[in-house]
Amino acid sequence: MSCLLNLRPACIASFVASLVVLGGTLASNLSPFTTAVRAEDTQSCLALRVSSFASGSIGAVALHEPYAYVGVSQSVFVLDVSDPANPTVVGQSPPLGNDIIRIAEAGSTLYATFTHSRGVAVVDVSDPSNPAVIEELPDALVILASANRIYRAQRDGITIFGADDPLLQRPQGAWRTSATLGAVADSFIYLDWQTMDSYGLGGYGIDIVDVTLPSSPSLVQHIDLATIVNRPWADCLYVAADDDRAAVGLRGGRGSDEVFLVSATAGAPISALMTNLPPFVEDLTLDGTHLFYLTELGLYVMDPGIAPGFKASPAVASRIAGLQRVSRFAADPNLGVLSNGATLMVLDLSDPTNPRPLGSIDTPFAEGLTSDLRSLPT
Repeated sequence: MSCLLNLRPACIASFVASLVVLGGTLASNLSPFTTAVRAEDTQSCLALRVSSFASGSIGAVALHEPYAYVGVSQSVFVLDVSDPANPTVVGQSPPLGNDIIRIAEAGSTLYATFTHSRGVAVVDVSDPSNPAVIEELPDALVILASANRIYRAQRDGITIFGADDPLLQRPQGAWRTSATLGAVADSFIYLDWQTMDSYGLGGYGIDIVDVTLPSSPSLVQHIDLATIVNRPWADCLYVAADDDRAAVGLRGGRGSDEVFLVSATAGAPISALMTNLPPFVEDLTLDGTHLFYLTELGLYVMDPGIAPGFKASPAVASRIAGLQRVSRFAADPNLGVLSNGATLMVLDLSDPTNPRPLGSIDTPFAEGLTSDLRSLPT
């Protein structure tokens, strides 16, 4: 997720402060007067959104049954969701020094990404009652994990590790880029990029990189979304991947948002485009046969079709509305967790067309927040 030419002053300041000449994969596509956003600014939109919440709101979630991992302010909480109707907190890390905006899980190891590109903490949760910080990586921008791979993004590119190397000691390969690591799978990674020329006009899009052979990754597609939608800027891009396909959410500018369904293997890069969606996309999850589209006020479930392709016109299958302050969502695969301000909801996803709230729990910092942050749909 990345911050583009956003008119919010904080976003403009962050954007302008992070311009550099783009190297690597995209260099041949840019004029001599074109600059690119540094990768360390990639979490700006998420950081701004999380920092605008009341203290104690949930900034990140991950789910690997029977546990959910929740970033609340500067700590990671471990919740037992084996009884979805009665989730319970079983452990809490010490404060990590910075607000957490993303959590990736690889077995018994978590990677907690800090706001404003201040690094990543590696947290051991082999004892769920006592999450322990193993290491802090101040130079890492974000670490994401797929079933069999771990990807560390730094300012000069992406380094690939095996899932059996949670401490990231044995790199298997690397991809040099200044683009943002948006989403990952075992065979492909999806990078979102943005540029601005000397006239203040921007471009943005997605690079798809084949990492089947991690020692020799290769660019599969370079997709210029700005040209496709004829829009020179957008607030944010959100990317979710399911191996050889991805969903890209485009937020801002027209009162409604758009989602592109991108195939890494199909002949045409854009297999489908959903428009006129509810505004203010917050997050996307592409899991199995369904796309979960999260907005500020609700969770929408869409059926995009079966891999490797997509339906031409995906339809909304269901939604959960009535939420007050939606933030993050994770699924695994028949259970979901959804943050609503400082409250974590547990959802039954066994029938994705009819997601049902099963239980909820307020985070330990929820006391003192306004009541609407804790209200749930009945």
